[in-house]
Order: sequence, then structure tokens, then C-alpha cells
Amino acid sequence: MPARPAISPKMQDYLEAVTALAAARRGARVAGIARRLGVRMPTVNSALRVLREAGLVTQARYGAVVPTPRGLKEGRGIERSHLGLRDFLVLVLGAEARSADAEACRLEHAVSRRTMAAIEAMTSFYTSPRGAARLAELRGFIAGRRRR
Repeated sequence: MPARPAISPKMQDYLEAVTALAAARRGARVAGIARRLGVRMPTVNSALRVLREAGLVTQARYGAVVPTPRGLKEGRGIERSHLGLRDFLVLVLGAEARSADAEACRLEHAVSRRTMAAIEAMTSFYTSPRGAARLAELRGFIAGRRRR
């Protein structure tokens, strides 16, 4: 998994959005980024300036935003952490998908690569045929603790 970029968690959110939107098209648009993140276009433009200065994205004037090779690598790493955390919360802990997605978005910025690797290993184990019985036991234990 790539190292975390030396940018703020908020800028990581923008890079993750650019990476995801650019993968679906031939680049992300400012309006699409604004919609995805629930912010205004001037806010996106300010964030893109920071990402451009960090060498993570390129953008022609009024054109599509495209991650640089480094930006793509880092954006995919952030996205992978997000998806791994969401899967852990939903598949292992039994969280609701909507709340798990929002929580994963907050957690992805704080989890180290080592911890993320352990979370991914736990998810892989508990969702395997060998771990299924233990997953049921774990969820029962968690449910019992919630009732206290």
C-alpha cells in the first residue's frame, strides 16, 4: 500500500474524489468534485491549487482534472484504505453501509499502513469459510456488549 501523502486529510478527500471520478471518465470536472464532496466550486478550485502545487494533479485551464502518476498512486491508496475500512465495519462489525462509509471516510486519514494491513487481514479471515463461525461468535459478543 502506498505511503500516505504529505497533505491534510481534507486534501486527501479531494485527491480521492479526483482519482475516483477520473477513473470513470477521462478526468474529473470541478462541478463533479463539488457534487461528490458537497462543497462549492470555488472551494474545489482552492483545493485543486494545493493539489497541483503538491504535484498530485494537473489541470488545463477550464479543463478536466487528472491525477499525476504520483497522485494516482496516492489517491488509489487512500481509496483502498477507505474501502478496506468500510468492508471491515460492514462485514466484520455488522455496521450499516451508510454509516460505515461516513466513518471509513473519517478513519482513513488516521490509520497507519500497518494497522490497515491488520484490518484487511481480519476482514479476509472473518469473511473466509474458516472464519465464518468465529465471525458469528464475534458479532454475538459485540451485540451482547451493546445491550449493557
